[in-house]
Amino acid sequence: MKIGVVATVWTIVIVPIHLKEVPFFLLLYIFIFVLALMIPFEIRDMQYDLPFRVPTLPLLLGVQKAKQISYVLLVFSFLLYLSAGSGTEQKCAVGLTTIAGLAMVRISSTSSSDFFFLIGVDGLLLLPLVVTLFLNDLILFYHTIL
Repeated sequence: MKIGVVATVWTIVIVPIHLKEVPFFLLLYIFIFVLALMIPFEIRDMQYDLPFRVPTLPLLLGVQKAKQISYVLLVFSFLLYLSAGSGTEQKCAVGLTTIAGLAMVRISSTSSSDFFFLIGVDGLLLLPLVVTLFLNDLILFYHTIL
């Protein structure tokens, strides 16, 4: 339940406020993506949740099954985004972010550092923006040369 609340809050925070009407697929994509990225945090916090018997996915199902759920959610969120009518640069950026997310989930463990989670996992939320800006500049540069 905790990861659902966190994913909801992040979805509300991340969605561009300046948009009058936010497409439902965008809200759903962000929610599922953040939900998937919360599972590694649950894996990291297992040692603190165990004494209090907090029912988290890794404690209930085990670390490997929790990671598998995260993989499925990441791939599902990517497929959801692909089905939307976004531009090629955005789809490429989200695809690269999904691949990075899968790698982050795979290497997450109870002994992963806070730096890994702060920069790596939390930073994934900014990666689509950075990649899209880079691809747009690259395309603009390509068109000015030719």
